[in-house]
Amino acid sequence: VVNTVGCGDAFVAGWMAARVGGLSAEEQLREALSVAAANAMTSGAGIIEGEHAEQMRKIAVVERIRG
Repeated sequence: VVNTVGCGDAFVAGWMAARVGGLSAEEQLREALSVAAANAMTSGAGIIEGEHAEQMRKIAVVERIRG
């Protein structure tokens, strides 16, 4: 982690883009997590490297939890 500034905003942006794109709920969360994590890998807020986001997409895990 280099910088967490803007990670929440990046999460929401990734989630909304995936939602508008018609992805499943699981895919929406995976995209949001990937974009937020990629944001944390750079020194500035909102500077998201595509290769970082792709790396995170490959390892992001979303599990369904039932109460």
